[in-house]
Amino acid sequence: MPNSSTSSSELKLHMKPRSHVREIARVIAFVCGALLLDRVAGTALWSLQDQVQTGEMGRVSQLLANKDADIVIFGSSRAKHHFDPAVLESVSQQSVFNAGWDGQGIYYHRFMQQMLLKNGTSARTFILQLDPQDLARSNASRVVSALSPYVDASPETTQIFQQCDDRVVVKQHSQCWRFNSLVGPLVLNWLKPAPSDNGFSALESTGRKLVAQPDRTLPRLKPDPQLVAEYRRFISDARKHGIDVVLVSCPRLDRNEEAEQETWPALQRIAHDEQVTLLALDERRFPQLADPDLYCDAGHLNPEGARALTKLLAQRWFPVVREPSDIRLVNGQDADRVDHQPMPQK
Repeated sequence: MPNSSTSSSELKLHMKPRSHVREIARVIAFVCGALLLDRVAGTALWSLQDQVQTGEMGRVSQLLANKDADIVIFGSSRAKHHFDPAVLESVSQQSVFNAGWDGQGIYYHRFMQQMLLKNGTSARTFILQLDPQDLARSNASRVVSALSPYVDASPETTQIFQQCDDRVVVKQHSQCWRFNSLVGPLVLNWLKPAPSDNGFSALESTGRKLVAQPDRTLPRLKPDPQLVAEYRRFISDARKHGIDVVLVSCPRLDRNEEAEQETWPALQRIAHDEQVTLLALDERRFPQLADPDLYCDAGHLNPEGARALTKLLAQRWFPVVREPSDIRLVNGQDADRVDHQPMPQK
């Protein structure tokens, strides 16, 4: 009769391989199930995304719907809430779309630019709103929350995204993960679509009395070489497609000129080196824009101020377009069309 202990040991030896096989099978089944669920859920989310054409989650769809606008405006909230396409259209007799969005910087602008270029835009001009402090602050994290679904739209968009998010590889291979934290806004946007518009949104005044006062909490800003390079790429990519670029800076009540001592010359240098128009539409050159009654807060204009600024943009830029000249630099201190003077040394 066989030894019971020996039989038990032999039985365990025979069971172990089977146990490992089961565990491996479970892992494989789990992985396959997760991949399948990712694809199914991702397809459903993409289907929902495709139906959203306006509002926060529909910004890319709305941009592409207006990809053939003659003029596309890029920028942060100071573009979205300051430049009314309807006013520019009435002056230029060209179609205009405002692609600005709150709190965004150059990575967002370049991403949206690449979406247009990839889809064959017919635009003639890109107006890029930027301020001196934008050369020191990237706001890269905002790109992650806004544009994750389109991370792999093109090699260029993926490259831009890599500079903003260290999890880009996961989002490239997961249809669900790219919608992380966006499902709620996507569903709400789908249930309650925002009105279709030209991208412009006026900010109403709060009724609070404002005064022009420098923001003393702002540290002295230093241009970030990487951001400067990204602005140059925006210009060069547009130029490769035969699209002109116009740089525009906006007025504000809380300007700290001491903080801008290095960034403002850097902005001028970009315009000078790249031979593009820089329109300094600020309160220093145009005192009428320093009127607190034109503002809803220290950094943003109200509807009346937006109309005034858009009209000023039309007055200052369109004559330059109608009368082409090699002298197109606006240096923010002198007349709109001045000789190319030597720039300050870096």
